[in-house]
Formats: sequence, C-alpha cells, structure tokens
Amino acid sequence: MKLSLQITGSREDAEEAVQDALLSVHRNQRKIADINSADARNYIYTVTKNAALKKRRQQAKHDSDVTFSDVEGFINIEGQPDIDAFKDEYGFSEEVADALKQLSNEDRDLICYYYGAGYNYKEISVLMGINPQTLRKRMERIKTKLSEILNRENV
Repeated sequence: MKLSLQITGSREDAEEAVQDALLSVHRNQRKIADINSADARNYIYTVTKNAALKKRRQQAKHDSDVTFSDVEGFINIEGQPDIDAFKDEYGFSEEVADALKQLSNEDRDLICYYYGAGYNYKEISVLMGINPQTLRKRMERIKTKLSEILNRENV
C-alpha cells in the first residue's frame, strides 16, 4: 500500500491499484507457485508498482501537470526484477527475457515500461526524471546493446 500511495499520491487511487494488483496476483498464482519467497515478493511488488503506475498514467491523462513526489522510491524496487515472472505478461520470449537479465536494472525498467507496459517516451521521462530527448538516445543505446546480446547468443 505504501508503494502504491507513493506513486499515485491519493489514498483512494492507491487502494484501487493494490486491489487490481492483488487480483492480478490471484489470477497468476501458478506463475509464483514454484518460485522462492524473495522472487514471489519481487513479483508482487512489481505487479503493485505496475498497477499504481497504470492508475497514475490514467490520472495524468486528466491532469495537465504530472508530478511525482519521490521518483527514486518506486523506480528501483528492492532486488533484481524477475523478468522470468513477467515474460508472459510483457510478451518477451525466453531468449529476450534471458538477454534482458544481462542489462542493468534501470535499462530493464526502461524496456519494460516502453515495450511491456506501453508507456511513451514522455511518460517515462516524467517517471524517471529524464529529458525526453535524452531518454530517446538512451533507449537507442539500450536497444543496440540488447541486439548485440541477442546476436552474440545467435537468437
């Protein structure tokens, strides 16, 4: 709830996001049944983060000024993102999920925000506190790096 409240800034929206996250976790119980508790916790945190970000994104469509009180508090959640737990949700193949593990946490977040969650550069730049043009250049470098990893592994 604290994470969701930090992202949305509204208790009501945070509660809705947590409820959406819990429903998603319930629907996908089979994905976390065979993983250890740390990975399951990371999965639940990430689902909650995504639900809250989705709720915030819906708010942003209605608000002309989008601000976040503490960007660092929710961009990098404890531990490493568990790409395997989300590859079905994001539509990443097993090979791409393995390649994503070789990227930094921030680079993985950017790829997941853009390709997985469907955020555009402007929305990501607000979330990450990065200039949109800087973000575009960074995404180009990340895609190049990801392409090199996939080529090296003959994917």
